[in-house]
Amino acid sequence: MDLRTSRRGGAARAWPTRARAAVLVTACAASACVTEASGAALAEVAEGSAAASEAEAAPPRIAGRYQYVGGESERQALLAAIEDVVKEMIFLARPIARRRLRDSNQPSDELRLEVSATQITIVRPGRPTVAARRDGSTVVWQSPEGDEFKVKHRLGADGSLIQEFVGDGNRSSNVFKLASDGSLLTVHTTISADALPKVLRFQMTYRRVP
Repeated sequence: MDLRTSRRGGAARAWPTRARAAVLVTACAASACVTEASGAALAEVAEGSAAASEAEAAPPRIAGRYQYVGGESERQALLAAIEDVVKEMIFLARPIARRRLRDSNQPSDELRLEVSATQITIVRPGRPTVAARRDGSTVVWQSPEGDEFKVKHRLGADGSLIQEFVGDGNRSSNVFKLASDGSLLTVHTTISADALPKVLRFQMTYRRVP
């Protein structure tokens, strides 16, 4: 048996090579276990990150194409809501306010909600498309009439999509809410302005189409 000797206090101590080898093997085995465990943990983290990336890349449930199904009853409800607001204005201002609120808030035949990883775009054929960042940061958007608005788009915790406009002395919001079965979309609109005596509220209903 090969012996390695050392002196401590004048006495020789023998360390068998086989014993040293056993210690080294044990240490290496422990190191391998740590490496193997660390590798497994890193693999789990990588899988979790990949799953999270896939979830972020997948469009939300509310994204899609919809057609108006609210019919004449919702159009009449809009006119009644407008009349309730303008009746408190001075006589000369009523026709102007009535016309502007009526013409700009009619339901579109079709509505598309497009959601990417960074942007939300709301498309109404025949009307200007409005796009803003998905994170809710503000963008400046100009209407066909030349008015500038600060626009925000974001997804709510309940799966809704929220659109906000802030202009010079006026503010409006559209909250798009999907029914539990995913078939119907209700758009809840709120409009307030310095020139209006009260807030205008109404809603329109759309059905998902392929």
